[in-house]
Amino acid sequence: SKPEKLSNLMNDIEKELFRFQNDLKEFFKLHNKLKSFIANTPELTGNDKQEIYFHIQNGKFEQAEALMDKFLNTKPEKEYEDELTKK
Repeated sequence: SKPEKLSNLMNDIEKELFRFQNDLKEFFKLHNKLKSFIANTPELTGNDKQEIYFHIQNGKFEQAEALMDKFLNTKPEKEYEDELTKK
């Protein structure tokens, strides 16, 4: 029974390591996206940055990415509107 328990434990550890590795990859992918995003989004407020960081720190990568995408999607429209109002 002990070898079986050890085998199960090793399988569980491998699964956890694999999940951790995937989370880490996702974290760094998001971290790099965030650095680029902040550098290219001057209209971002401190609160916006905090909210995005908060989601990343809590492992809520989808929410953080959705927030960034929301800003990225509104930016071109805003620039387009500015161009229209200048004329």
